[in-house]
Parts: sequence; structure tokens; C-alpha cells
Amino acid sequence: VIYNSDVILLRVLRPVSEVGLYLAAYALINLLGVLGNSIAVSLIPGLAAPGRDQAGRQTVVDVATAYVVALAVPLAVGGSILAGPLIDFGFGSDYQGAGPVLAILIWTFPLLLVRSIQQAALIAGDARGDVLRITAWAAALSVSLNIVAIPLFGMIGAACTTVGAEIARLFFSIGYAGRAGYAPPRVVRFWRIGLATMIMGAIVALSGRSIWVAVPAGAITYLLALGVVGGIRRAAGGHFRLNV
Repeated sequence: VIYNSDVILLRVLRPVSEVGLYLAAYALINLLGVLGNSIAVSLIPGLAAPGRDQAGRQTVVDVATAYVVALAVPLAVGGSILAGPLIDFGFGSDYQGAGPVLAILIWTFPLLLVRSIQQAALIAGDARGDVLRITAWAAALSVSLNIVAIPLFGMIGAACTTVGAEIARLFFSIGYAGRAGYAPPRVVRFWRIGLATMIMGAIVALSGRSIWVAVPAGAITYLLALGVVGGIRRAAGGHFRLNV
């Protein structure tokens, strides 16, 4: 319901061309969304280990959240800036109208990754009913928002409601995880990631519309900036680790 009600209502309420453009933008989101499921599945065994106390489980959640934020936020910023060129590269110039949609939908990526970690903690704690309730509330919200937004704003409205539903799922998940004893993510921890992402975004914006130039330039800039502000440090064994 969450991921298809917007497409169905677009087909019913708007010209069919908008459905094609919207699905073109959604193709990348579906690809990235698989990573959220993979992260959740990989975390559940460690979180459910009988010998791990609550402090150990909190550490797993905190570390996983830091890594997904470090990956997903710069991807969302870069994806927003390069949405038009990415659509042109993937589908051709006839689909340029999907660029603004992708620029909005790409923000579901960091939201769903952080939310997947919170829900993994709930599943590991045998709170599957809470996950079902979160999903049900988000589905109802998604349909309600789509009914209002799509007739007025078309595919842009559908994209905004998708992001809105994902924000709701994240906050519901954090709330239920808090009831299970987990501390919410502290945004202030990620200031290094935020600063490095801002620097990267400026470089990407100045690199023009060529993804062959902007993507490598952005990736290199982000890693260098993250290192300069202390977000990457060398550990005792000689390898590098994220520091937030």
C-alpha cells in the first residue's frame, strides 16, 4: 500500500504520462531500497544474541545508524543535485520531467535505512506486532495524503507524500524502539557527516551536469572532507573507521 497507492492513484487521477515519469524516478529508489532490507536482516541475529545486554544492543544500533547516515545522506544530497542528469543517463531526454520527482524521492533513502535499523531492533526484541502497527499507520497516512495531494500536485505531490510516509514510519519506529529501551539517534552526533556533505554538495553543484565528472568529484571530496573534519580515523589495527 505504501509503495503502490501513489502509482495507482496517479493512474486514476492524472494523465498516464505522469505514471511513466514517476516510475522512472522510482526505479532508482526501488534499487536502493533493497539495501534497507539487507541491513535489517543482517542486524537481527546480533541484536537477538542471548548473551548481549541492552547496552551492547544499543551500541550495535548506534554504530549501524552512523554508517548508514554516512552513506545515505551524501547520496541523497548528490542525487538531488544530479537528479536530471541521472534520469537522462538512465532513461533518455524524453524522461527529463522525472528529474524533479527523483530529487524528492531520493530522500526516502536515508529515512528508510535509519528506519530499518530501528525496526530490526524491534524484531530482534520480539516486537513484530509493533512493526506491523507502524506499517499500518504509515499505510493509512500514505493513502490519505495521496488522495489529497495527487489531484492538486500530480506526481510531485505523490513524491512528497512518499517521503512524508517514510518520515512517519521513522518517527513511529523511533518511538516504539524507545519503549523497548533504545535511545533515539542523536542528530548532533552527525555534524561531521553534515559538514562534509555540504562541502561535497557545493563541489557537485559546480561540476556541471556530467555525472562522469560530478560523481567521482563528489565522492572524492566527501571522503577527503570527512577525513579533514575528523570523521574518519585510523584505528589501532591500521585500518580506517568512521568517527562520529
